[in-house]
Amino acid sequence: MSVYSEKVYGSFLYGPDPASISTVSPDTGPSIGGQSIIVEGVGFDPRQWDDLFDGLILDVAKWTDISGGGGSVSTGASRLQLTTGVVAGGVAGVSSAASWVNCQLEVRAILPSVTIPVGTVIPLAFQLRIDANNYAMMFVELSNTGAYTLNCDVHRGGVSVGAYTQTCSRGTLNLRILRWGRTVYFIFNGTIIYTNSNFVATAATARMYSSNLAINYDALATVEWFYWRTFITLDNQLIYAPTVVSNSRVRGFTPPSINDKDVSAAYAGLVDVSIIANGTDTSTDAYEYYFTDRLRIMNLRQFGIKLSIIDDDQLITKSSESKGL
Repeated sequence: MSVYSEKVYGSFLYGPDPASISTVSPDTGPSIGGQSIIVEGVGFDPRQWDDLFDGLILDVAKWTDISGGGGSVSTGASRLQLTTGVVAGGVAGVSSAASWVNCQLEVRAILPSVTIPVGTVIPLAFQLRIDANNYAMMFVELSNTGAYTLNCDVHRGGVSVGAYTQTCSRGTLNLRILRWGRTVYFIFNGTIIYTNSNFVATAATARMYSSNLAINYDALATVEWFYWRTFITLDNQLIYAPTVVSNSRVRGFTPPSINDKDVSAAYAGLVDVSIIANGTDTSTDAYEYYFTDRLRIMNLRQFGIKLSIIDDDQLITKSSESKGL
């Protein structure tokens, strides 16, 4: 399909179409979400930034080698290999030639079985980077106890404006960073684990690297792929894992609406639909949420609640409070 290539004819460059929405079907659905929708148009399946790293050398049209110290990178049948070398201060990594504003970027990596270092090292870091003072990143640390931790960190103006940590393990990891405006979503193995709305909306590159910091230790990892992932928004609500059927068709399930007080499923009315693929395209007031009457039944023995009936979606009981007959 010609969308995957670029050819010059005369003085014109023909290549991938920019994202453009033509229809959203259906164009209405319940405020609780769950409605199957189809978005049609062009430019929905950009592949020009993807890389499986199976070439004999690094694709310099897509990546710049940022390795330093004793660090190095290599590609081939075993994909992108990052190795810092045993001397302290080693960095092995790459930085993308392209940069993006709204985007969803994914890497699949493998952390092999290794010896335990005498101090903390970073086998793998995945970064959405504007500059040294402004970046969002997911990185795995390996401590001197053999424990792995996954960290999410957002820096703005040289200061951390939010962070999150959880345990993880060696083996295969899927790390994904999604940015919509100033909000960054960190997605680990298909699940959003942390959200931060304090980033900046400036074009950023992608980086993947290993670092042994100040430890004489060979920190290493394998990156199997780098993928661009298309996503859809209904105002600021995400469909972050839609099915890209083709370059002209994407389908997914609507998220719950949200009102101006951030109450889920509490808004009825028109919303803009945006698709973030080969660029960002927005169709104004393209989808309408409506309220549906619902019967809510709870049986919480701990609080003595047997039945609760609420007939208005705007009256959702907070999880910390009790309401019953």
